[in-house]
Amino acid sequence: MTTHTYVTTVLAVATLVLTLGSASTGTAPGKPDIPLPESIKRAGKLRFAADFTSPPLQYYDANHNITGIDVDLCGSIAEHLGVKAEWVNLTFHSLIPALNAGRFDAICTEMFITPERAKAVAFVPYMQTGQSIVVSKGNPRNVRRLEDICGLRAGLQLGTVEEVTVRQQTKACEAKKKPAVDIKTFNYAADAVLQVLNGRADFWMADDPEAAYYAKTTPNKVDVAVTGINPTLDGIGVSPRNYLLAGAITAAFYAMKLDGSYHTIMLKWNIFADELGFF
Repeated sequence: MTTHTYVTTVLAVATLVLTLGSASTGTAPGKPDIPLPESIKRAGKLRFAADFTSPPLQYYDANHNITGIDVDLCGSIAEHLGVKAEWVNLTFHSLIPALNAGRFDAICTEMFITPERAKAVAFVPYMQTGQSIVVSKGNPRNVRRLEDICGLRAGLQLGTVEEVTVRQQTKACEAKKKPAVDIKTFNYAADAVLQVLNGRADFWMADDPEAAYYAKTTPNKVDVAVTGINPTLDGIGVSPRNYLLAGAITAAFYAMKLDGSYHTIMLKWNIFADELGFF
């Protein structure tokens, strides 16, 4: 099933969920009593999983409390569904296998929606971001576009779209008789960017908000050389067998659009440019 088909199907289910919820309770549009899978309703909680090493998306603050864009967004989704949000911390590349093994209910970790991932996950789109190239301060290797990374050393997080992008680009480099990218992968984003901070890599690729965060918090060590590469929808992922939950999450997100809470969260984290406007 293609990404477009998945998104279209989930939106259709969400419309049905909203209709059923409003019809059953008589609530006003935008504040429906949204039907949930019985197991989640009984438990009173929605179990999300994320990789908590990716600020400002999801991370631990100085007091070891979870925070971030996705924590706020998915916490609000749970609130709109009348349940509590519970969180599981896993490495990024283990999230999809763990979801389909039933270890939690949904992935909320700014995961790009790709055709390959959509074969294993039903996605609810909630924002759109691009990819950035982060380099040492002053951009000593003069990286101005993706094609400039040929022959450079990369530090990348395992299993990310950025890893795919760099591997595709290194093939393009070799096809043009240019040196390949020297790629090293790491389980955590923090370890990947550390390679640039310590001079062991020439660049790191990350989602735009994450790259901007590191440029802001370590301004004397890194620069964002290129931004907005391959803008892609980000999605909350649920099991493809659980269309009722996918529809409920989409309905809750739609309610957040209507009551302004979605926009408020995006403004809080200064990523309002990544808001979706098609709901």
